[in-house]
Amino acid sequence: MSKPTPGPWKISHGGFGTDDGFSIASNSIEAKNVKQVAECWPCAIVNDDHRRELAANARLIAAAPQLLAALKAVEWEGWAPREDDYCCPSCRNPKYTKHHPNCQLHAAIRAAEGTEL
Repeated sequence: MSKPTPGPWKISHGGFGTDDGFSIASNSIEAKNVKQVAECWPCAIVNDDHRRELAANARLIAAAPQLLAALKAVEWEGWAPREDDYCCPSCRNPKYTKHHPNCQLHAAIRAAEGTEL
C-alpha cells in the first residue's frame, strides 16, 4: 500500500478572479513525487451556500494529514487496568487485546490508510 503525499497540505484558491475552485497541495519538501494532492472544482456554482460548502470540503481535505496524525497519536492514550498498558479512548479495549471490531477510531485510521478492517 502506498503512503500519502507528506503534509502539511495547503489550499490555494482558483487561478482566476472568477474561479470558484480550490487546489490542495503539499507544502512539504518531503513531497518528492506528488505536490498537487486534490482539487475541488464545481461544475457550476449555484449560490453562496454551494461556494461555502466547496470551501469547507477543501479545508477538510487539506487537514487530512493532521487529522490522521492526531488519531494515531491518541490511538492508545487511554488508561488500561494492566500496568504499563494503555487502551483505545474510543473502544476502551486494552492495547494487548487490540481494537474492538466496531471501534470508530480504528475504523477511521484504517480507512485513511487504505487497509481492510
